[in-house]
Amino acid sequence: SSDAIIVDGRVIQQELVDIKPGSKIVPGPREEGHLVYTFDITAAKDHDKNNVKILLDIENAKCSICLNLWHDVVTVAPCFHNFCNGCFSEWLRRSSSKSRDKSQSAACPQCRTPVQSVGRNHFLHNIEEVS
Repeated sequence: SSDAIIVDGRVIQQELVDIKPGSKIVPGPREEGHLVYTFDITAAKDHDKNNVKILLDIENAKCSICLNLWHDVVTVAPCFHNFCNGCFSEWLRRSSSKSRDKSQSAACPQCRTPVQSVGRNHFLHNIEEVS
């Protein structure tokens, strides 16, 4: 099902699950084509107690439209692919101007799944590259 995620190798659908430091999260029903997030809680003495450090594979944190690191990230549902807001908006404008059937919903530029919704990804909005 498209509303499933994977937590530490287990497929989760609409249920509560504990996420611990080191937990691996995949925002989709399978790892292929999705980022894998590894969660780690930073030490309180170094940062605010509410900070969470997320390690991303920089090669998978790129917009598949412009091939650069995401900027102002939006996420497409139900497939959960991420794009730069500007790239996706321009892609949507161009694809809708070419489409003959205006009632047909747009397709994800990465996997061609019909797009049900698009939203800002506040979680990934502030990602930064660290060495």
